[in-house]
Amino acid sequence: MINDYEFQEIGKGTFGTVYLARSKNSDEKLALKVVERKRFCLAQRRKINNERKAWTTVSSHPHIVSLICYFKTNTSFCFVSDFVDGQDLSHYLENDGPFEEARVKIIGAQVASAIMYIHSRGIIHKDIGSNNVMLDKSKGAQLIDFGLCTVSSV
Repeated sequence: MINDYEFQEIGKGTFGTVYLARSKNSDEKLALKVVERKRFCLAQRRKINNERKAWTTVSSHPHIVSLICYFKTNTSFCFVSDFVDGQDLSHYLENDGPFEEARVKIIGAQVASAIMYIHSRGIIHKDIGSNNVMLDKSKGAQLIDFGLCTVSSV
C-alpha cells in the first residue's frame, strides 16, 4: 500500500523525477520513477511502453536495476524498481576521484556484461554514460534508465 511508504526526491531529469520510497514498517527501500502524463500524447505513451517492455525484458540481469512493477495514475506513469544504495559513476568520480585499475576492470566487466545481455535480447540502450551507471555498495555496477532505448525483435 502506498501509505506504508515515505517518499524523498533523490533525482530529477528531463523526463521525470525519482523518489526513494522507504517502508514505514521495515528496512525495505525502493526507487519510484514518476513521469508526468501529457494529455493526448500518443508519442509519450509509445515511449513509456517501449521503456517498460525493454526494462521488463532485461531486468533479471545482475548488473541491471530490476524493475519490480509499473503502474499508471491519472497524472503519471510510474516505474517501481530496486533501490541502488550508492551513487552514479559521474558523482562518484567528481567526489572521490579516479578508481584503482583493478576496480575499473571490475566495473567495466559488469557494464559490458549488462550491455551484451541487453543486445542479446534485441535492445539498444542509446543512453549509456556515467550518469546511467549506478555503483551499488553490494551489487557493483547497475545499469539504469531505459527511456531512450530501441527494442527490436531478434
